[in-house]
Amino acid sequence: MNLLKLSGLLATVMALANLAGSNAGPASAAEFYKGKTINIVVGTTPGGTNDFVARTLGNHMMKYIPGNPRFLIRIMPGAGSIRSVNYLANVAPQDGTYIGTLIRGVVLGPLFRIHGVNFDPSKFHWLGSVNQVTQIAVVWHTAGVNSIDDIKKKEVIAGGTGPSTGMSQFPALVNAVLGTKFKVIYGYPGGNQVNLALERGEVQARLGWTLKSAFSEKPHWFKEGKVKIVLQMGTKKNPELKDVPWLNDLVKNKDDLRAVELLSSQNLLGRPYFAPPGVPVDRAKVLRVAFEKTMRDKGFIKDANKRLIPVDPVSAKEIEDLITKVYATPKPIVDRLIAALDPSKMIKRKAQIVKVTAKVTKLKRGGRRITLGNGKTYRISGRFTKKLTVAGVTGRVRGKIKVGMTCTFEADGSSVIRGECK
Repeated sequence: MNLLKLSGLLATVMALANLAGSNAGPASAAEFYKGKTINIVVGTTPGGTNDFVARTLGNHMMKYIPGNPRFLIRIMPGAGSIRSVNYLANVAPQDGTYIGTLIRGVVLGPLFRIHGVNFDPSKFHWLGSVNQVTQIAVVWHTAGVNSIDDIKKKEVIAGGTGPSTGMSQFPALVNAVLGTKFKVIYGYPGGNQVNLALERGEVQARLGWTLKSAFSEKPHWFKEGKVKIVLQMGTKKNPELKDVPWLNDLVKNKDDLRAVELLSSQNLLGRPYFAPPGVPVDRAKVLRVAFEKTMRDKGFIKDANKRLIPVDPVSAKEIEDLITKVYATPKPIVDRLIAALDPSKMIKRKAQIVKVTAKVTKLKRGGRRITLGNGKTYRISGRFTKKLTVAGVTGRVRGKIKVGMTCTFEADGSSVIRGECK
């Protein structure tokens, strides 16, 4: 090959390399995200705090992503958000168009060898957390108890979602380290359903409830004395709850205290967000920077405050360091905690299906909330839309429901699990 041809070949190779480099870097994000939709997967039922946080985040975060993509909330409850995290880790596109949030305790799922967990949180691209939290234990006013000491003498039924969530794990742990008599019933679709069960008298307590969420979701419960806070759980004692005992102060055994500290470590995560493990590093960086800017955005903070969502950001680095630390916990301590959280010591709830037929009188959020002539409002999550038939068409058709239609729903509490409208 002569010198002229070699020079031309080298020039072509260098041009292609430069082109590839320009397309691979963060500068190419605007081109990639233009016209795209970023899916925010929420692993809990609609209408709860995680749903509200995701919508508020999406409304502000997209402007910090080059190309100004749209966002779409995908509600995917199941197994205490294990279902959604498995989906993001193994099924969802790994191109930067999917991010997710989760119930913080799920991060410890692999460490606790929880059944059904198929992900490694150390491989996620963490974006950060909106806040860190204090969790509380509340008892209903008719439970006949006023303190943790009372629950050492009398059985109290605590409601939960999946066995791997704080709602189920904390009462199990408190039983193990303090000798209380919480009877854990898990299997409720979400926190809203546990709240409804409290009102109906099915359960008498809810643990692992974040303080700010409790005050924003059910402020009248606290004002009217319908519930009493008997315990707080977190990485540190919350000064807002100066008269409420902190779990760490009540534990006398050193190894038990380490187990409590391990489970409580998840509270640093608060409301965490992450991108799947296969997302290209440059796009993950774009998402992380956008999240960080959103946490400082005055509009986001204002909207979050309106919804009583505290903004106390935790960085991606802090989350990564936490995961590294907790996964280095000595095996005997982990085994001690696993024994305390054994799902066989809990009771799986049987769904209570009610069938109702009535006309639709009101619709909200594209058919996600439907009020019938009986005066009750029902929720149709994305999880169950494939079991819905509207005007003879079956599938994801909740948006086709109209006021005046007659619907027959089979519902577990206020959540529709199948139905037909015509």
